[in-house]
Amino acid sequence: MSWLKDLFSPSNLWTIVQYVCPPAAALVSAWLSWFKGLPPSVIMGLAFVAAACAIIILDGSKKWLDRRNSHLLRIAELEDQLRAKIKVVNFQCGFLPLMDSRVFEFEIKNDSGDDLQNCLAVITDMRPIRSSGPHGNQVDDMTTIYKPNLPLPLRTARNRERDGGGPFHLRPGQTKKISVCARKDGDPTLQMFFEPGKDEYMYYIPGFKSCDLEVTIYGTRTPTVANFRLTLNARDELIVTYDGRAPDPNSGPVSIPADFIRTSQFGSAKPARPNIIYEYEVAERKLEGTPLAWAAIPHLRWSPRGDGGRDIISINIEGKNIGDTEIKLNNAYLISGITGVRLEATIKVVDGRNVMLVPVRDAGVIPPNAQINLFSAELNGTDGIEESEFSKQWSPFSFVFEFDGTEHRKVYSRDIVAASIDEQKIEPAEPHIKLGGNTG
Repeated sequence: MSWLKDLFSPSNLWTIVQYVCPPAAALVSAWLSWFKGLPPSVIMGLAFVAAACAIIILDGSKKWLDRRNSHLLRIAELEDQLRAKIKVVNFQCGFLPLMDSRVFEFEIKNDSGDDLQNCLAVITDMRPIRSSGPHGNQVDDMTTIYKPNLPLPLRTARNRERDGGGPFHLRPGQTKKISVCARKDGDPTLQMFFEPGKDEYMYYIPGFKSCDLEVTIYGTRTPTVANFRLTLNARDELIVTYDGRAPDPNSGPVSIPADFIRTSQFGSAKPARPNIIYEYEVAERKLEGTPLAWAAIPHLRWSPRGDGGRDIISINIEGKNIGDTEIKLNNAYLISGITGVRLEATIKVVDGRNVMLVPVRDAGVIPPNAQINLFSAELNGTDGIEESEFSKQWSPFSFVFEFDGTEHRKVYSRDIVAASIDEQKIEPAEPHIKLGGNTG
């Protein structure tokens, strides 16, 4: 390799420069001759000037790089803020024997480190296609029938179980399942699981052939948009794809309870929605007390009013047996700290495949670590009482429960009741026309 070193020696390189670019070689030779003829003090001064220029250039480059890195970090922060932080992590269309139907639901996850309040999954666009004609070989696009009623919210499995609705809360890393629709194999009708409140026809797509759904999931600055396609396979079974992908065959079973649908007089599935009642779904409640620990803030079950307000239907108190032994509740009721009105409580129990509310005395023992769900009697029946009136009559109130022959009392103060009311704020009322009376 010695020949390679000789080839790239300074003298040979200089020779190459002289051969390739004689003017440049002559200019360099003249400059070196002039530089060698300068006094030593001048050469030293020029060296200091060159060093100072190099330092200035390096410092300027460092500041430029720092500014560039700062801008890149800011861009990354802005991109993170604009990123959709709720992800669709799973979806499935599985057969549920208790419903004799294939149920479509998808699972979402909070993919951020923040608590996300007031999340909501909403169908913002849909294009349903149905079969028509004498032999079902024609199709009708029914978009113009359904789209004017959009957007329509869907419910989480938890809210559906409680026959509630409204926004929900996602803790960092938490997942929730959203139910979309169901169809019996061979049945021409697709049942949609919208929240209640719309005309009945909106909950069914007759003669179903296919449907494109756009679901928007709100809760972050940038909503997540998921596009699903619902079709039928060769066996006339409902199938779903998400961005062209089929469901994960290893995903868990669907979670629609058996009593979520009932059969109408026409023989088709019909959602069991006796009232439009909303319940706010939050993260696990902070519990207080022992051995029966109760929610620090109660839930409220409410119904929307036409004027933009709310009617409070009843009060829901959650709890848990954090002790080591079973406990039998003998009684439980709520009593107003203002009027002294007493509301008896019912408790949610499981009887086989059915979930029901029964008087506390009729419930069995509460095992260790079991969750407790108590509901007060309704306030003024299913009409409830207006929100401001509820604040006047039930701020504060006491929750009284009895076990082992001893009566216990937990007081919910005015501030706690106010916090319960504020947990789910609704938009201010839109301008509206009220019923007029005689003016003369």
